[in-house]
Amino acid sequence: MPHQETVIVNGRELPSVTQILRVIDKPYVDKWAIKHSLVKARLLVPSESRASMLSKISDDILEAEGLDRETFWMDGEEIGQKAAKRGRELHNVVESFLLGKPPEPGQENLVKLVDQFLRRMKWGVMEIEKLVIHEPLGYRGTLDAILAVPHPMVTDWKFTGRVQKETVLQLSAYGQAYAPNSSSLPGAIIRIAERKGKPRKRNVLDFPELGFIIEPVLIPNLVPYYPVFNACLEVYKFMTKEGINE
Repeated sequence: MPHQETVIVNGRELPSVTQILRVIDKPYVDKWAIKHSLVKARLLVPSESRASMLSKISDDILEAEGLDRETFWMDGEEIGQKAAKRGRELHNVVESFLLGKPPEPGQENLVKLVDQFLRRMKWGVMEIEKLVIHEPLGYRGTLDAILAVPHPMVTDWKFTGRVQKETVLQLSAYGQAYAPNSSSLPGAIIRIAERKGKPRKRNVLDFPELGFIIEPVLIPNLVPYYPVFNACLEVYKFMTKEGINE
């Protein structure tokens, strides 16, 4: 199900959660870009020698520097495009699996991964790709899934090397729109990544036969984060001149 691009309430187009959270300064992006460039500059070699030279760098060194062997020679834009493509693929796989549709060619292992993960966690599925709208505050979003654990849990699937803090705000925004009067609503960020050896973290689930790992990042209660997201919403309105009398 494609995300709904436009939602109009009372003649007004509502911004999405993703649009709102773009107002957050992301210093880690700059730090990552600088570090990425510096490390590559130190290790720079002629293009014809890159593959052989890169093979001499251990996985431990690459991991310590926050680099990936597959994307080592890509620039930031190429890496972003690749990550976005993987994210869309993951969401399509999860949705197709939960709806009982056959997987597309090349996606069989991801489908098995989602199936084995949900079975291992003993989690059920209540809703998927659900459009949520908070009319009083004026925003909308499409959450990945509501899982039953057995109580409802707002869930987001991420194909990423690490979870960023604004993802918690993203979940809280969905939760606030989904259950605005709830005093307690748990959330989970399901981080999926390619397997690069045995996981070191205890909470990381290993699926060696499929070539992936999954780290479920659980947030016991999203409600305390509602005011933080709402503050971002106010900044967004200010930056887009909403709420300013001109």
